[in-house]
Order: sequence, then structure tokens, then C-alpha cells
Amino acid sequence: MNNSLVNTKRARGNKKRKRLHKLLRYLRLTVFLCITAFIIIFVINMFVSRPSKQALAKIVQKGTFSDGITINGVDVAGLTFDEAKIAILDAVEKSVQEVGISIVYDSNLWLLNASDIGVSANIDKTLTEAIIYGKSGNRSENAEANKLLKSEGVNFTVPLKLDEEAFSLALSQIAENFSSAPTEPYAKPDVWASSPSFDFVEGTPGYAFDASAIIEDVIARFEEGDHVQTITPELTLTYPTKTVEEVKAGIGLIAKFNTEYGSSSTLRETNRIANILKAANILRGATIKPGETFSFNEFIGPRTEMGGWPPAPGIVNGNTYELQAGGGICQVSTTLYNALLRCGSEIEIVTRKHHSWPSSYVPYGLDATVSTDGPDLVFKNNMDAPIYIFAYANNRDYTMTVYIYGKPLEEGVSYKVYSEIIETIAKPTPIIEERSDWPTGYKEVDYKSREGYRVEAYRQKLVNGEKSGEPELLYTDKYRAVTGKTYVGTGDPSLPKP
Repeated sequence: MNNSLVNTKRARGNKKRKRLHKLLRYLRLTVFLCITAFIIIFVINMFVSRPSKQALAKIVQKGTFSDGITINGVDVAGLTFDEAKIAILDAVEKSVQEVGISIVYDSNLWLLNASDIGVSANIDKTLTEAIIYGKSGNRSENAEANKLLKSEGVNFTVPLKLDEEAFSLALSQIAENFSSAPTEPYAKPDVWASSPSFDFVEGTPGYAFDASAIIEDVIARFEEGDHVQTITPELTLTYPTKTVEEVKAGIGLIAKFNTEYGSSSTLRETNRIANILKAANILRGATIKPGETFSFNEFIGPRTEMGGWPPAPGIVNGNTYELQAGGGICQVSTTLYNALLRCGSEIEIVTRKHHSWPSSYVPYGLDATVSTDGPDLVFKNNMDAPIYIFAYANNRDYTMTVYIYGKPLEEGVSYKVYSEIIETIAKPTPIIEERSDWPTGYKEVDYKSREGYRVEAYRQKLVNGEKSGEPELLYTDKYRAVTGKTYVGTGDPSLPKP
């Protein structure tokens, strides 16, 4: 055999061996991959793969509880979801009835039961967790769970939950029995002083406890299963929001106004002065809180002779003076009204009516009539602080003065109030009524004719005594003209005069 033939055979043998080695490598790789895939599938099945939601839902709907499962101490093995629910109701109800939160303070005890704090139990959630126990995990987890069921058993407890809002409400109601709000310092008008002055009363601390901290602690313990708790609140001091010094600093004169009642004998009539003095004494010291409405008639009270209001001249029927109990106190309401107007727009005049004809003691259009069961002066304090009224009647110089104290106006600000007559209505010719029972030539004026007026009232803001902006038109008043009446005798001249 020659060398070339030998070499050819060797080459062919080498190729076969190479193909065989390559085939063996592919076989080994294939086997390795198969083994690896098997291991991965095994691991997934053992440690990762879990039942689907649909499968778990089917267990809840149609499955039964495994052996070894109890709920609130009740054995539910082999029961369906609905059967187990009925079986544990008494045990759950018993656990709810045992709930009690005791609040102890000194010798006082308040007990809150489940109803008071809105306790609820989510039975369905616990039943669901129990029926899928040992069935909802992977193979390894399920094996461990079932091993525990067989060896010891597993008890599920239906958790109880309290209603935070209901508990907070119950706690706040109890707290009212042993907590108190601080009292704020305040100003007390001195009604006996001859000029405006105050007594300032210090505030006092209150007592309270931190309800939010108690609620948070009780809920945390409750969720851990501590359904019977005793709480002993620790009270802390609470302090007023202001000091008496701040109250003092926040009070000053806002406005004042005075009128005179000595210009005529009618105004100085003894009973009229007595009524003015009495009304001023009652009004002095009136305190109107922020947002509060003040009625002059309600505050002063009804005017009757039995109530100590002597009869004095007052306008009746819009045309004449007659004696009436409390006559003259319109001077007090009018003086107050003008002082209020000078406080600015934050004092809202709710109700005010002018007299039948202009008053002599105040500019036209700036009067305010009042009467028992009749016209009233009503205003509202829209400031963010109280206002205080001081009223004084001085019978030596016959002046009526009203001061309004409270939160002072801005620095340099004041208000001027004035009126303008924009129309004068001519005085009508009086009515003449003949009296045949009176002698001819004798006459008597019942009441005089009076001119009428249309008046505009204005308020002008001043800053350091100078006008600021345009004046504010407050309103327009109209005083009707009064037709007088005179009786004239037409009888025999020999008749006696009335």
C-alpha cells in the first residue's frame, strides 16, 4: 500500500472522529439544558408558582376549611365559607361585647362600650384568609402550612376596629366634665364713674388634655388586640390668647357726640329731664360684642309709669305734643345715633326712623326717634372687637353726651357727619274748624302748621383733620309738612269762653 492511500484513509478517519466529538458535545449540551429546565420548573413549582386569583376565588366559593383551623376558638374544619360564618358569629359577638375603654379621673369613671366607639368586625376578610390557608402559597409554603395544621393547628382571630370619629366624639363629651377653657381678660365698664373708665379683669388658665395623643395610643393598642383599656388623662394648663395689657392697649375712644336740652322750657321740663337721666344711666356700660346686634328699645326696656318713667311731652300723631311715659328719651337715642355714625361704616345702622318733624337739639335729618312697641334704633357691631357705650346726662349745663369706646380708628382718622336741606316744603294753611258752642271772636290753636323738608345726610372721612375722599351720602329723609288746626268760635258772643 503506498503512502498516498494511507494518508487518505487517515484523513477520513480524522473527519469521522471530529464529527463524532461534535455530536457528543451537542448531546451533552442538550442533556444539560433539559436538566436545567427541569430544575427551573421544579424550583418554580416549589418556591414561586402560586394559585391564580380565579383559583383562590373558587376555593372561597366552593371549598372547605382545612383540618386544624379554628376562628376565634371555633373549629371550622370541613365547613364551607357560609357555614363557618354562622358558626363563629356568637364568638365574634362575645369578643365585641367584651370591649371596654375606661376613662378614670379622680373618683370619676366613664366606661365606653363597643357601641359608644363604633366597633366593627371584618368577618369576611378573616374567613377568606382562613379558608385559603395552606392553599394560597407555593408548594413549599403550602407544605409548611399544612405541616403546622397537622401538628398544632392554627387559630385565626377576627380583628376588631373602632371608629376614630365616634371615639373622638365620645371622648370630647367626657372631657367636658373635667376640662375647662381659659377665660380671656376683659374690660368691664365702670358705670358709677363720672367719666368713661374701665375695670380690667385678668384672664385665668383653663385645663385640657391632649385628646389626639390619647386617641392615637388607644387605636394602636386596640389594633394589637388590647380591647379592654383604662385611660387616666393628664390635664395640662391652657392659657388665654391675650394678656390684660393687650386688652388695655386695644381700647380707646372711637367717637363721641353731645346734644343740649336747655334751650327751651319744653326741653327742660322736669319729667323729661328725669327720663333722659334714667335712660342714660341704663345705657351706660352697654357692651356690644363683635357681630352682635343692639336694640335700644330692648336694652332700655318698655317705658311705663309703673316702671318709673314719668309722663313728659312727646310727639303724637305727627302733629302735636302730648304727655307720654318716658317722653324725652329720644334725645338719648338721637345722641347715641350720632355717636355711632361717627364710628365709621363698621357700625351698621340696621333700623332708624326720624321724627315727624325735625328736632331742635340736632341738625335736621340726624335724629332717631324711639317708642315702646314702636320705632327703634338698632345697630350691628361689625368690628372685630367689642364696643362700649358711656352715656351721661348733665343737669347743670343740660347736656347729653355719648362716648363710644373700643378698638380705635386708624391713626389720625375721624368722621364728620352733617346734613343739608335740599328742599323746603311750604307751610300749609291751617284748617279752620268752627265751634258754635264758643263765643264769636274767640279762637284757639290746636296745633300749628309746619314746614316740611327733604334732607340729605352725609359722612366725611377726615385724616388729621383734612378731608379724605368724597363724602358718603348716607340717606335722604323727608319731613312732611304739617297742616295746622285752629278752632274759631261762631256762637253767641255772650257764651262763656272754654
